[in-house]
Amino acid sequence: MTRSADAFALRCQLSKEITFSVSPTDANITAVEFYYWTQDRATGAVFDWQNAGRMIICADGSFKLVFSGESVNANFRKPSAWFDYQFVGLSRSGGVVGRSEGIEQQVSYTFDCS
Repeated sequence: MTRSADAFALRCQLSKEITFSVSPTDANITAVEFYYWTQDRATGAVFDWQNAGRMIICADGSFKLVFSGESVNANFRKPSAWFDYQFVGLSRSGGVVGRSEGIEQQVSYTFDCS
């Protein structure tokens, strides 16, 4: 699992997107869905899980997703939040093969450039 940055923002052109990549170790995983949730740093409130959809499969068998600050659900945008996420590996038939642990409090999400 890798990501291109540790922070991104809604309106900052310099850090508006973040790229997530994952390489499954289980050959039965043929698709990966990306889930995220936000946590308001000011109040500690944690918002609902959101499914950002399927990641794009790459030629080397890894999966990639470019996620923008505008893609965060408008109901869960906070001026200073943690952006937490999880990868869910799916089989050819669509069943869940495995899930990564939730990656928490490693990515910052803000409205403007920090």
